[in-house]
Amino acid sequence: MSRIIYISLFLVGMFFQWYSLSAQSSISAVIPDICSPGMNVAMEILAPASEKGAFGTDGIYLNNRSDIIRVQTLNPADSNKIVFSPFIISWEGRVISIQAFVPPIIAGGPNPNS
Repeated sequence: MSRIIYISLFLVGMFFQWYSLSAQSSISAVIPDICSPGMNVAMEILAPASEKGAFGTDGIYLNNRSDIIRVQTLNPADSNKIVFSPFIISWEGRVISIQAFVPPIIAGGPNPNS
């Protein structure tokens, strides 16, 4: 069975709401839950402590289109607004550690803080 963690991206404040549609894994928290244009953020997606294996087996996943376990945007049109790195699943399948990058072009140009 394929497990895909979907993300719905809101441009206002770049807040993320996390959903799992395919495997129906529960998500307890996303840390941090905000990112700005031109910024790279290390994120953790946490399942409830009682749900061992919620995101799959511990290991490194490349996040390719053909992979069984992926992190991607809920709306495919948002996939050009954020780039997700390969990720690590740990803590017996209850934590996903991933990098998320929001390109500066989303804000209409270079990030003024860079």
